[in-house]
Amino acid sequence: IMPGLAPTDDKTYPANESDLLFLQDMYDAGAKDYFDIASVMIYGFQEPPTTHRTDFNRFNFSRPILTHELMVRNGDGNKPIWGSEYAWLSLSPNIDWPPDPRYGNQKSLWGNGVDEQTQGEWLVGGYERARRDWPWMGVMAVWKFRDPINNPTLPASWFSIVNNDFSPRPAYNILHDYARTGAWGTVADVGVHSGCCRAITWQGNWNKSATPVSGNKGDALSISSIGDALRLRVNVPLHYQVAGGSSGDISPSDGVVDIALGDSSAYSHTVTTQMLADNAQVAGFTVYRNQPFLLAAGIPAAYIVSTVGLGVAAYRLLPWLVYLLDRLFQYLLFAFTRLLFALRWLGRAILSLLGRLAFTFIYLSLPRNTVSPAVTSRYLPKSLQSTIYNLQSTIIAPIGLILSVALFYLPVTRAELLSDINPLPLIIGGLMTAFFALLTPETALALIIALVPLYLQPGYLDIGFMEIGWGPKYIGHFYFPIAELLLLLTAAVVGWRIAVGWLVGRLAPVGWRTEDRAQTTVVRAVRTPLTQVMQYLRADAFALLGILWVALGGFSLLTVADRQFLSDSVRELRWTVIEPVLFYFLYVYVVGRMDPHPTSPNGGGVLPTPLPPGGAAMTPLPPGGAGGGSVPPEPLPHPASPFGGGVLPKMFPLFDFFIGAAVIVSIFGIVQFFFGTNTVNVENLSRVTSVYEHPNSLALYLGRALPIAVAFAVLLPAAYRQRRIIYALTAVIIGITMYLTYSRGALLGVGGALVVIALLGGWGVIARLWQSRRGIVVAMGGLALVIGAAAIYFALARLTDLGSVSLRRDIWSAALHMIKDHPIFGVGLDQFANQYPHYATAAVQAVGEVYTSHPHNFLLDYWLRLGIIGLLLGGLTIFLFYRFGWWLWRLTRNPLHRAILVALLASMTDFVLHGLVDQAYFVPDLALIFWFTLASMEATRRSVLDET
Repeated sequence: IMPGLAPTDDKTYPANESDLLFLQDMYDAGAKDYFDIASVMIYGFQEPPTTHRTDFNRFNFSRPILTHELMVRNGDGNKPIWGSEYAWLSLSPNIDWPPDPRYGNQKSLWGNGVDEQTQGEWLVGGYERARRDWPWMGVMAVWKFRDPINNPTLPASWFSIVNNDFSPRPAYNILHDYARTGAWGTVADVGVHSGCCRAITWQGNWNKSATPVSGNKGDALSISSIGDALRLRVNVPLHYQVAGGSSGDISPSDGVVDIALGDSSAYSHTVTTQMLADNAQVAGFTVYRNQPFLLAAGIPAAYIVSTVGLGVAAYRLLPWLVYLLDRLFQYLLFAFTRLLFALRWLGRAILSLLGRLAFTFIYLSLPRNTVSPAVTSRYLPKSLQSTIYNLQSTIIAPIGLILSVALFYLPVTRAELLSDINPLPLIIGGLMTAFFALLTPETALALIIALVPLYLQPGYLDIGFMEIGWGPKYIGHFYFPIAELLLLLTAAVVGWRIAVGWLVGRLAPVGWRTEDRAQTTVVRAVRTPLTQVMQYLRADAFALLGILWVALGGFSLLTVADRQFLSDSVRELRWTVIEPVLFYFLYVYVVGRMDPHPTSPNGGGVLPTPLPPGGAAMTPLPPGGAGGGSVPPEPLPHPASPFGGGVLPKMFPLFDFFIGAAVIVSIFGIVQFFFGTNTVNVENLSRVTSVYEHPNSLALYLGRALPIAVAFAVLLPAAYRQRRIIYALTAVIIGITMYLTYSRGALLGVGGALVVIALLGGWGVIARLWQSRRGIVVAMGGLALVIGAAAIYFALARLTDLGSVSLRRDIWSAALHMIKDHPIFGVGLDQFANQYPHYATAAVQAVGEVYTSHPHNFLLDYWLRLGIIGLLLGGLTIFLFYRFGWWLWRLTRNPLHRAILVALLASMTDFVLHGLVDQAYFVPDLALIFWFTLASMEATRRSVLDET
């Protein structure tokens, strides 16, 4: 017997997994041949047994139907299901518990319960429905008879049907009466029944204590059954009377008598028999239902007659059939000949169309202005060129990409793993996402950084007045969260662009490319690919470090402390090392190498020049210039960027999406706080979680965003007044939510970030405003320093007073002992939780922190997951980041560059300070934000060097 599966949803996954998904996992693991009987726990919750509505996230008496359907889907439908626990909660009228936010504002995990009388009636109703409708249901064991604990404050105590002193509750009395005198089992169905069947009514002096039941002459019995024939296993003659039917005397033959009951269309028949001799023995009976004659013999006879008749008719009509077939063949031959001509014409048209489509796809895949205007005009009409231009240069492509991603994930939840998923929206959404990512890869990168908080396996965000769900792709045995799959699609698109550029540079005929771009960007790269790669690695500040991160992560798989958990390490390598580094390379390539502006479709010879701040300029080439074509009289201008040309126009949308996503996550948290849903109550504080499972995780995410919002609000030049106001408002919203997390480490990290903003940003502000607003500037700088220092002090004070430092000291001590046992290679990626129970102290075990997944210090984390080399590599990465940031801040005098540099340095400072007492890197969102920060620093470095 399989252990009973408790009804569970996925709202708390992975802490709890749905019973249906767990059963499917059992089948996937090959458990089908290892149990004879499936077992479930049947709780009615607030709904009566007559409720037939079923759903993945709905819990009622009908949930076993979903279990049976899943078993049928896995070819296991012939096995019975037993109810190991069958219950309705019945609270005493004296119980008046307040609503609990953890249980949807109900009194308990099992709902508010029903009254005691209803509990018994619904238990009986469930038995009746299962007996009538569920032939696959076996034992249903009422839970529970008596609670030995006798703790009325525990909801589980109120499932019992007798009190602790064995005095019966109403449910016991109702079940007692039902079992002894109820209608249950009083009508026998088709099949074999024993002599103790409840469908038998005994009359006389029968001895029912023995088997078979024995009696004497004159004793009688009545049987109610569903069927049209009954075979009674008896050893003496008897007289029978069918109610409303035949009667007579009959003697047994081979120990049985057969009695015809009458018309099988009647629901039931009752037959009364009286023994005609002593020493009668009744061993049981069998009920039959015979098929009508037409079903048994009439249909085969009709089939034979109709077959013979059709054969005779076909023989008589054979000459006509031959003639008709001959004419039909001639018509078909003529039609086939015409079809060949039509297909030849259609084939030529399709080939032409495919050629144009292929050229359009190649045109979109190449760096802008690679194909000469003359070749473009030959394959693409002006209207299509204008459409492509509008898609690339307006907000259409970003909006299309966002809608495509929404369509791609709209039909996907973990519940649909149990049903057939409609593939059409998935295919259309995936193709649309790839197409729009091809048009605007920078928007795809911005969406990745915005969606990374939704990396958890499918979650359901209850914000009080509505429930929002999201989920990953579940392909094979791998989860693909939204940001991950979009990252892979973007990588495929960018890789396609690179491959097409290489092929065009290698194979395109002379005159097909715009010569200056072909010679400078494509052909040169093709001639010396290895040299170009080495030059790129030397020129990029963090590229070689990224490759070393991936190599070290791959090597760590060979040194995992416990090989049985290797799959955990592989998943973390994928989520926190390979994909964040991939995001870095995509960011640097898209932002730092690809053209920032699309080409105007109005003719040849128009190439964009670098845009000055606050405007746009275009320089038309003379007729017959690079690529041929004529100069259009009124070329379409490129959209003006408020950040000028170069790298900056494509950097700020990524910052906007990042901060915008943080604001949305923050608003969810604020709404949760006011509605009291999905909050964690610790030390009499209601801490918000938003889309995360823990408030500290939310604080870690927002701590990377808040310094950027504050730095932009304070340090952007005066020409960006509206943007500064928007960033100031976002900083306020994010700051409020961070406060509502009550994370002490967040106060430490944000305080340090504010100090960095005050120190680095304050000098520029003082230099500009010293003469006119000396007092205000000094006050603002001093206030920022005081706030930052106070936040750090307050965080340290709270950590010390409330005992978190003591707990963390125990965790750090265990981590150091773990390092002592694994000093060179560590324990491996995502292995801390598997090893920590062996090192946890008794004090840690007493407070339930034995299953923590990280050592609450990013330096110890680097060492334990990637070994001593990982510690050195992580420290080197952070050191180089600060080194380049400080050097660039001193080199540039551009206030826009300085604002970005201060924002990045402040965000990394939060990473370092908060990471000293909590997780800092090895979760998908923090890892991606870490490499997003590095990529932004590299893009800013290139922009500063281009300017200087």
